Amino acid sequence: MTDVSRRALLAGATGTAGALALPAFPVAAAAEPRVLTDAASYAVSKLRTVAPTVTAFPTGTKFEKWAFSQDGDWVGGFWAGALWLAWIYSGEENFQSLAIASATKLAPRQNDTSTHDLGFLFSPSWVTGWRLTGDDKWRAGALQAASSLIQRYNPAGRFIRAWGALGTSGNAGRAIMDTLMNLDLLSFASQQTGDPKYLDIAIAHARTTQHNFVRPTGRLDSACLRF
Repeated sequence: MTDVSRRALLAGATGTAGALALPAFPVAAAAEPRVLTDAASYAVSKLRTVAPTVTAFPTGTKFEKWAFSQDGDWVGGFWAGALWLAWIYSGEENFQSLAIASATKLAPRQNDTSTHDLGFLFSPSWVTGWRLTGDDKWRAGALQAASSLIQRYNPAGRFIRAWGALGTSGNAGRAIMDTLMNLDLLSFASQQTGDPKYLDIAIAHARTTQHNFVRPTGRLDSACLRF
């Protein structure tokens, strides 16, 4: 499924809190190049086989076996997001149930101020969950995660601290390129609350990244930076 068609499907639930009416599989696939539909169908078939046996969050592989995290590490949102997308693509209710169960396990992380990866954790899982089901608990949790994330903002340097617990000196001035991919959560928070502070922080961080990480040629100068 292309990013454009995924956005189109999600947009159907964005304007209201109502649940999304899932399209039948042939409709979702009709506009897709064959290679993409084949890949999506293959991915869904693998998830159909494996997902019911997964009780934690896959984080990678070690010695040809999956490694798991109980709290989601920094990738937990991707697993829940994959399950939501499988539901969109296939219309199979089991994927919805699995996505809900997986996303729910991330609930304690909405108050986690020790990481910049809250966008990775909550955008694919809770923001998507709200858009697809209309259940306000997903929206509320995503907004709380955004509030936790902005606590890592350094107003003097105009960046979101990447690593290290708040109040500690190690990596206190460290910013990394990856944080850009967490900023959508802040945009969502401003859109939903009407409070510009979230988006203001996202834009400030993006501009700091643009100024310090990108060479005049457009190439990256460094993956991380200390202020």
